[in-house]
Amino acid sequence: MTATASSSATPTDDVARLSNLWTTLAVGVRNGLLDASRADFDVRTEKLKTHLQSLAADPRRPNNAAHAKAILVNVAMVEAAPDTEKMGACVAELADLMEQSQGLGGFPFDQLAQIFQELGDQLAGSDTYDEAFERFLPVLERRRSEGEAGKALLRRGLQKLRNEEYYDAIRHLGRAQQKLVKLEYRNLLIKCCAAVAQSYAQVDLHWAARAQLVNGSATAMADFRTDGQVTRAMLRCVNRLAWCELSIGRIPRALSAMELVRIIGSHVDLDDAERQDLTEELGVQDMVLGMLLMRAVPAQLVQLEALPASLAELGLPGAAAALIYALGHSPALKRLGFVPEEETDAQIDESLTQKSLPRLGAG
Repeated sequence: MTATASSSATPTDDVARLSNLWTTLAVGVRNGLLDASRADFDVRTEKLKTHLQSLAADPRRPNNAAHAKAILVNVAMVEAAPDTEKMGACVAELADLMEQSQGLGGFPFDQLAQIFQELGDQLAGSDTYDEAFERFLPVLERRRSEGEAGKALLRRGLQKLRNEEYYDAIRHLGRAQQKLVKLEYRNLLIKCCAAVAQSYAQVDLHWAARAQLVNGSATAMADFRTDGQVTRAMLRCVNRLAWCELSIGRIPRALSAMELVRIIGSHVDLDDAERQDLTEELGVQDMVLGMLLMRAVPAQLVQLEALPASLAELGLPGAAAALIYALGHSPALKRLGFVPEEETDAQIDESLTQKSLPRLGAG
């Protein structure tokens, strides 16, 4: 690996390949896989930087110069890792460079934009990155399209969600929705609705979460209305809506959503493992619904006398059994086949107490 200052006419693309080799070398040295002195790491690093600085200072070739500056920023980031404060400063410099290079057709914007967004995973909680992101976003939108800016906002929102910064996630994802309304971004819009709903649910804003899931489900249903296609996105949204209705405690709406999940699930192409996971999740929903019904007050129970039969028909035996028990009809559990004949009253009490059921909002 060699580079000389006299080769200032060498295209920056060639030096970019050299910098990729240097990055591999740097990672090897940092992880103890290579000896820095034997690899001449410091000498090679200095030669690379000197050559890049020479290219970056050449006003006759603005595309080359801007690319060289970007590579220097990348080198600085590799050297700064894993210090997030230093990396944040490098990201701010990269955002400056992308702003300044908007009129340069040969500038490798797509490559650098991808690197910039991937760094958001490491700097999810960085205020410096957030500030740089806000400067990067309009550049991306002008360079590509509004939809691409929406994708970037969606990605940043998901990074915030994974980092448990829920309110920031809501803000970013809400902005993404406005830019992903076109037909070609429908799947991303559905994903965005589900992510916003998850963020709202994490801060106990269940009605807001429900609104997002209704929107996402309706958007997913549009494919079915136009071409009869039943999609995974539809299944995911409606399934989350069922959980949301259970969290709010809206039994009729929860039953409708749960029935719809079963219908959609029977038409979506799932592999054996996915089918098993869905079956198990539906079983947990059945148990959670039973828990809700057992919490009904006497005045409410009077209105639910006829519901157990309907629950059984809907494939919800756990909820049906729990309601029968709550209504005080424990002997009927054996007669209707909900529990084995040999089950004692004490065992029935133990298996149908609220302590044995999942907490509300599971999943």
